[in-house]
Amino acid sequence: GDFAFSAESGTVLMYELNWYDSGQLVPDQVTPASDELPLVDSGTGVAGISTSYSRGDHIHPQQLTCDSDIIATKFIMTDRTNNDILLGNGDTTTLDSKLSRILIRNFSYIFGIYKIGNGKYNQNSGN
Repeated sequence: GDFAFSAESGTVLMYELNWYDSGQLVPDQVTPASDELPLVDSGTGVAGISTSYSRGDHIHPQQLTCDSDIIATKFIMTDRTNNDILLGNGDTTTLDSKLSRILIRNFSYIFGIYKIGNGKYNQNSGN
């Protein structure tokens, strides 16, 4: 069909049986993603310089509070222990569960990392 740009509304008018406002924006009235600042919820983030709508180089601020003594146990969720593993769906399991033994064995196989008797890890050993 025919179409026209409306300077008044900034949208595209379409014609089938009658003229109607399609609601589509006139291309030169659209603000490019590179000119838009992303919405920020809380904290300080960095927008990045990518010009695509989904900016691949944006940075989220970490919600961590640590002193100079950084050890892994400081990053354990509240009300959890250092034996808990957080799963992708939000559930947790423990290191001694059958599921985590299967996962650890499979990941060790996939990445070629194996624990040997003295507690050290070896990338080439199958033991």
